[in-house]
Amino acid sequence: MPRSGAAPTRDHAVLFYDHAAHVADSLTDYVAEGLQRGDGVIAVLTPPQATAVRASLEDSGDEAERAAAEGRFLLLDAASTLESFLVDGAPDARLLTEGVGAAITELGAGGRAVRAAGEMVAVLWAEGNLTGALALETVWNELADRLGFGLLCPYPTTVLDSGHLGHIGRLCALHTDVVAPESYASGSDPELAGDLETGVFVPAPQAVGATRRFVAGAMAEWSATWGMRLDDHLVSDACLVTSEMAANAVTHARSAFEVDVACSEGAVRVTVSDIGPGAAEEHRGAPLDLGGRGLAIVAEVADRWGCDTVAGGKVVWAELTTRQLI
Repeated sequence: MPRSGAAPTRDHAVLFYDHAAHVADSLTDYVAEGLQRGDGVIAVLTPPQATAVRASLEDSGDEAERAAAEGRFLLLDAASTLESFLVDGAPDARLLTEGVGAAITELGAGGRAVRAAGEMVAVLWAEGNLTGALALETVWNELADRLGFGLLCPYPTTVLDSGHLGHIGRLCALHTDVVAPESYASGSDPELAGDLETGVFVPAPQAVGATRRFVAGAMAEWSATWGMRLDDHLVSDACLVTSEMAANAVTHARSAFEVDVACSEGAVRVTVSDIGPGAAEEHRGAPLDLGGRGLAIVAEVADRWGCDTVAGGKVVWAELTTRQLI
């Protein structure tokens, strides 16, 4: 719990991961750092991750065992813990407070800082209960505001394929920090097929580079499939306008966003949809300005571009003619 007189602070991060090994390492580091700092730590995990974290902690010494004996470390099962406070598929705030909240209060006895890691929300999402998962994230925030603990929520990147942009955007908005999957930085090739490709990205700086690779990969796939070569300048221009529109979504809309890239007879069309408020507007910055030129660049490079406001957000689009297609 927060020290006497201190205002509760929320540190609620969402971690998107591509592989089980990545999340196991991240969870272990998060738990181990808390134990080394003398924090109280509660981890509510699925069996595979609980086994991996426990094994890693044992390999690094007896800190976890000692912390558990001192009442500073608690490892719970995600499924059984969920059952203790779910009512008709939705979290009951009172039951969560009486169970998990009481455990957090005990871990924070004497003003000790507390951190939590939990896969319960990811379990609900995997079951298709997106409404329940988002409701649980909201209840977590309310509990964290009262008790002042930190929280890490890992989700597999498969949620980006299974959720509507509005759900993904809401999920990211409920967290104070969004950790992008490793693939955003590693340059892993996406799986592509067809002449329309769609990808959902989280609002993290690494997403901008990931969208460039996404578009380049799609255009390379089309070239190989159709037996034609897309001019390098066309590919470069499509990647540039996409990254500028993506940067606008990350920096200004602060929203998860969806990228669609399509190649039809005569044009390559890229759209970036987000759930941020307002419309995207072109600004002509001063010569020494460090930013703010994104949509001006789009306007300069694309043959046509625009912004359409839609229910719940906006769609920024750009078209480049395929006259360079050879």
